[in-house]
Amino acid sequence: MIIATCDDNKDWSGYTTGMVEDYVDRQKWDAQILTFGNGRELMSYEGSHIDVLFLSIELNEGENGISLAKDINSRYPDCQIIFLTSHLSYAVDIFQVRHIYFALKCQLKDRLPDIFDRIMYEQKHRERKLVFNVSKGRQVQVGVPEIFYMERELRHTVIHVKWGEFQVKERMGELMDYLPALYFSRCHNSYIVYLPAVRMKKKTSYIMDDGQEVIISRSYREKTDEDWKHWVETQMIYRRQLGCLRLRKQLRGL
Repeated sequence: MIIATCDDNKDWSGYTTGMVEDYVDRQKWDAQILTFGNGRELMSYEGSHIDVLFLSIELNEGENGISLAKDINSRYPDCQIIFLTSHLSYAVDIFQVRHIYFALKCQLKDRLPDIFDRIMYEQKHRERKLVFNVSKGRQVQVGVPEIFYMERELRHTVIHVKWGEFQVKERMGELMDYLPALYFSRCHNSYIVYLPAVRMKKKTSYIMDDGQEVIISRSYREKTDEDWKHWVETQMIYRRQLGCLRLRKQLRGL
């Protein structure tokens, strides 16, 4: 695993890197830690894929961590971004880009167990593969997080993924029976979306991470409201469960 930190404040950069290195060492994980002093250094990096990025929102010289994260989302689609800041005023703006966590810098030490639990959960989820039958007996194997949405066109269903698209014959109902229900929402007779790839839900559409707007038809509005509420609640419950598990471990150690 390659973990990177990016902060142009030397004090906070050293603090973040030190906290991450200490946590990784205590867990006995095999990880390489990289430190970048600004966005230019990060974007000029040409080494192996960065798996995790602790990114400061406040950067000098006209740089902004949220804007930088958009470039990271494009360059490293599977990179898990943790935003760090000294100001809660950025809490709304971060939802413009894909990330897994947001924390105040002064609380980083206390938040690290939560953060790394989330990182490991996301990695496990990304290892799950779906197999689709395409033309002439061929099959395509796709990681669940690679999917954006599915669209029915005439006699085929087009599956839009991070690396392009492919067609299958299965209808939307058949696909919904196959897909993990928690992660997918049918929002139209012709559309199914992957909920973790949704940047924003509106009354009449989903806005995907790639900027695509997927229509929610009137007949599916109530169902998509339920799907979205269930997805959000599940993420909140998951975080609470992680906190309880850590508390139990701590109590057993007393």
